[in-house]
Amino acid sequence: MLILPGMITVSVSETHHLCAEHITEVIVSGMEAYIPHSFSQPKPSKPWIDTACSRVVHDRKVAHKGYLSLPSPESHALYISARNHAKPVLQLTKHSFINRKGQNLSNPNSPRDFWLLAKNISSNFTSSSFPPLFHPDGTTAISSVSKAQLFSQAFA
Repeated sequence: MLILPGMITVSVSETHHLCAEHITEVIVSGMEAYIPHSFSQPKPSKPWIDTACSRVVHDRKVAHKGYLSLPSPESHALYISARNHAKPVLQLTKHSFINRKGQNLSNPNSPRDFWLLAKNISSNFTSSSFPPLFHPDGTTAISSVSKAQLFSQAFA
């Protein structure tokens, strides 16, 4: 008879198939319980990009590909022109986006607007994917340092 701690008792007389299923269930439930996981939504890396920015970036890429595929003074001039046109458009759009965020932060229309912005800003910083862990005395380990110490004690 095989006894797995706190889980199930498997009789040797059962078929190997059933034993394998029971052991698989135990392993999967342990993985689900103890392996941290999170599902995050991809965030745009440049939220200030709008249709005008997309258009000038696309035009710049097309001009660059044209220059690389057929190098000539004309294609080089087209690429330089597209590059020089894209730079101020991107800078202006980015600066206006930052100014709008600054205005929203300094003059929020409601507390909800302020907290939405504060939450968006704080979500830009990294956070642990490990859930809070518990010390043997029952206290909670929240910081990365205390979690690392708990792991080192558990696996030492």
